[in-house]
Amino acid sequence: PLVAIIFIAGMTGVVKGEEQEEKPTELVISQENSEDQPKEETKEEASNVPEKNDSSEEAPEENTEGTEEVENEAEKQAEPLPAAEHYNQILAIGDSLMLDVAPSLQLRFPAITIDAKVGRQVHQAVDVSQQYTSFNQKGNAIIFMLGTNGFFREKHLDELVDLFSEADIYLVNTKVPRSWEEDVNKALLEKAEVEDHVTLVDWHKLGENHPEYFGGDGVHVGKTGAESLAELIETEMNNYIEASIEEK
Repeated sequence: PLVAIIFIAGMTGVVKGEEQEEKPTELVISQENSEDQPKEETKEEASNVPEKNDSSEEAPEENTEGTEEVENEAEKQAEPLPAAEHYNQILAIGDSLMLDVAPSLQLRFPAITIDAKVGRQVHQAVDVSQQYTSFNQKGNAIIFMLGTNGFFREKHLDELVDLFSEADIYLVNTKVPRSWEEDVNKALLEKAEVEDHVTLVDWHKLGENHPEYFGGDGVHVGKTGAESLAELIETEMNNYIEASIEEK
């Protein structure tokens, strides 16, 4: 795949950790897969092709390959694939916390598309998401990591979710020692409860038990915290995939 990475430098932000390494204020990682081109047959490959046997005296062997393929395919479908293989495309949109977690997400989901920016609000994410509507397809996953920088109107969250009504959505709640934390997390939980294709990723619960994950501001995370959050997202994805298969 063709990978485009764009860094926009600068270190201003709404909420910034005191002990974190400097990071860009905006990051866009996009994946553009070119169409598979037919491969030319090499001379060596051509020479290895067996010659046709024109003799009609030999009885044809019974072909069981088709049956075996069907049986193998049925076995594969019965077992859920991990999220990185299950989803055709994964899109992650977020704020400065997403900047912290981006490297860990890339390790788990190599083909992920990430769009993160310091200070991003939910209504701004709605505007940004308009350029990614091609991800609104079954078999795709959308990760939203928003709410760090303040509360939002219910209609903006509705608009965000409606833009990806066909995809599986994962809403990461907040662990931010600010006045809006409770309201943000309540709104995200309520949305996940009423929408079948929306799953809550409870970062707040995990973060509460691990203060060592966070920098001086209690919001941004270092390498260990980022890896733990990425693992949590992957776990919730796998749980949702497994539950969906069991329901069928």
